[in-house]
Amino acid sequence: MKKEIMFAAYNDKKEIVDIKTVPNGLACNCTCIACGCPLIAKNEGKIRIPHFAHEKGHDNPACSETAKHALAKQIIKEIGWFPFGDRAYKADSIELEKTIGDIRPDVLAMYKGIPVAIEIFVNHAVDDEKINKVKIYNLTMVEIDLSKTEVMSKEELVEKVYKSENCKILNIFKKPQFRPVIISPFPYIPPQRHIKRNYSYLLDAIDRREERGYSSYRKNYSRKKKQPYYRSFRSR
Repeated sequence: MKKEIMFAAYNDKKEIVDIKTVPNGLACNCTCIACGCPLIAKNEGKIRIPHFAHEKGHDNPACSETAKHALAKQIIKEIGWFPFGDRAYKADSIELEKTIGDIRPDVLAMYKGIPVAIEIFVNHAVDDEKINKVKIYNLTMVEIDLSKTEVMSKEELVEKVYKSENCKILNIFKKPQFRPVIISPFPYIPPQRHIKRNYSYLLDAIDRREERGYSSYRKNYSRKKKQPYYRSFRSR
């Protein structure tokens, strides 16, 4: 079983650097990402793999895991592509530790106007409470599992980050369904009011039918003569 090594650290500008890009020894001027203690760069050995070590010798596995977590986030931002299932997509923009409501994902990528939250799983996986919040916010989220992978260099970490087997989709954005609203340019007239004003004779006929019965109403109504719509006047 391989031991986790630390191959990423902060330089004097608080930038994450790889072990292969800094000078050897204390001249690297690097500090631990987790605890902030000074580090010694050991990158000129012919037997051991290049790595960082604490100056006082109190190496902690948690420091190596924190460095791997931070470097994985930095890799996604530098490359500009984010993994999604068995594929990778070019992001429009990528931000680290961007807050959305009360959720703060490790990486937030924008793809065609849709935010995609990315969580790096090294020690703690995404719990059910956070997944429920993501579903409420209708946010796409994926989790990259690096808890069971042991890497010895930045190149190996890049391969593990974009490996489809390590990417798990937790939630997918659902497009909201909107009902079309038709606005009529004509004023709305209630149906009952419309009938009473223009077709009052129909309502009267229905009332008479209900009072006398359908057969008697039909017999009596058919004998009635229609009155002309104009008004007659007598000649003086």
